[in-house]
Amino acid sequence: MKQKLTLVLAMFLFASGAFAQINDDSPKKKPDLIGIHFNAVDFITPVQWKNKSTTPQYTVGLGDMDFGLSVSYWKGLTTKIDLSVKGSMIFANYAGMRNEATVKTELGLELEPTLNFRPINDNALIAPFLTGGIGIGMYTGEFGVYAPAGVGIQVNFNSVTYLMLQAQ
Repeated sequence: MKQKLTLVLAMFLFASGAFAQINDDSPKKKPDLIGIHFNAVDFITPVQWKNKSTTPQYTVGLGDMDFGLSVSYWKGLTTKIDLSVKGSMIFANYAGMRNEATVKTELGLELEPTLNFRPINDNALIAPFLTGGIGIGMYTGEFGVYAPAGVGIQVNFNSVTYLMLQAQ
């Protein structure tokens, strides 16, 4: 057991040494990056807000949400502003949300260019950001335009690898 613990500790120290090679703290723009996203989407709450005649039903947890996947392209325009273009696939029962009979899960497609504004430079370990843009989606063969606006937190691992947590 002691040998395994020593091995894990040694691997951790060697891995952290690879990140220690970056010692240039001058602000830089984010390079061209590709992102992969997991989406949890709440379609129930907005439909309930729109339809005032029913008793409101709000999404409580992840089990009530619809899910999807996205791929995005990110590019730093300045040290504090990024451009992001995201293409998404969302799996949901759109007709059932409009109280139609079907319970068939359908594929929704979205294209969403946004600007992301950070109050601190991109090379910080943790950087909050605001996001805003315009998007177009196709659901059950119909197109819709929407304005994605939200907040997020970016965790910088090595200035080419980021973890983003975002709500729109």
